[in-house]
Amino acid sequence: MGALLNFPRFRAFTAAGVPLAGGKVYTYIAGTSTPLATYSDGDLTTLNTNPVDLDANGEADIFGGTGEDYKVVLKNSVDVTQWTLDNISLGGSGSASPSSGVNFLDNGGFEGFSRTNTSATGASASFFCDRWCGYRGGQTGYTIAVGGTDGLPNRLVMQRDSGNSLETTLVVGQNLGYSSSGGIATTIQRALSPSVGGIPAQVLVFSGYIYKGANFSGAGVTLEIVSNPGDANICSGANWTVEASTTITAAELSTTSYVRASVSCTSLTNSGALGVRIKSNSISGPAGAADLIYGTGFKLELTPDGAPTAYVIPIYADSLLRCQRFYWFWGGSASSQHGLQGYNLSSAPSSVYIEFPIEMAKAPAASVAGTWAVTNCGQPTIASSASKKGCLISTVITANGAFAFYDNGTDDRINFDAET
Repeated sequence: MGALLNFPRFRAFTAAGVPLAGGKVYTYIAGTSTPLATYSDGDLTTLNTNPVDLDANGEADIFGGTGEDYKVVLKNSVDVTQWTLDNISLGGSGSASPSSGVNFLDNGGFEGFSRTNTSATGASASFFCDRWCGYRGGQTGYTIAVGGTDGLPNRLVMQRDSGNSLETTLVVGQNLGYSSSGGIATTIQRALSPSVGGIPAQVLVFSGYIYKGANFSGAGVTLEIVSNPGDANICSGANWTVEASTTITAAELSTTSYVRASVSCTSLTNSGALGVRIKSNSISGPAGAADLIYGTGFKLELTPDGAPTAYVIPIYADSLLRCQRFYWFWGGSASSQHGLQGYNLSSAPSSVYIEFPIEMAKAPAASVAGTWAVTNCGQPTIASSASKKGCLISTVITANGAFAFYDNGTDDRINFDAET
């Protein structure tokens, strides 16, 4: 059940104590300018407009999700702000409790980080925003990408491109496991079913904020918690077990405000790998503008009652390091900031050791991309297999004397990928 904003109805007044007829109530995710939906009924089935328009008595029915944090801005009929309250629950009892657990997802707000925020392409899943990968069902004419800022760090965009009439389901996922035995799924399973008497069992909850474009033609959006005894393609792999799933229908989504959806489970079938998936279902019919879904603020957490807690925007530096455990690159500058220079004899090797900013989840696969600028030496190569902590890069001198190689563009980089 939702919490009612004031009782029996929300009612606002002017400074003179007169009901604020025609006033407007704007609701946002706490601490942001991202619109967050409210409802006109306690069962949270009928969306309010955002803003909510007050009647001649300055009243309206406004329900918010229990445990959700809001920012509420009250304006009069000509949009002059009367007051702003931040970090409150719509039950009027002050701020909801802070997050009861760590967000197990990395990049839950699609901040971008190291990987280029290009769309997911091709028939197989491809990474497009550090830990996230996307799958378009092998179809062209669909885009999965990261859009501009929207109050929260960034937002996922799942869109059917203009002119495409094929029906497909777009999938975005994140695989948290990186070991065929054990891993984070094992740790979470212990929290779901503690072996020590007296320790209460926790509930695993996956949640996120979603809204639809004005011409969204799909059936809705599905959130899934999935597990796998081994590591496979999170988006299209056949071996994943759906532990819990919920679909928020197109009718339940808003075109003006984010609606928070969540799904929970109390046990896991597999202990090897754990993941989450976001699906934009059955996009069909003639394509048009705004045939898309936006999503942001995704969170996977353990809570005592299965209710999601408020999404907390992460500290950028901390999130960056978490993502760099799985992907990092050296180079990528057009101003020659990375490379090696010195003096040596022709045919002699010269090397530089690159230390990663954080120990990676496993020894990464290393690859050289682009055509680096060189003087009296060859292109850089991987001298030996990378470890979790670093990698040796080398070149061969082609003439006696001074030599150098350096990046001379954003495509000149050495990639280190430790993804599953």
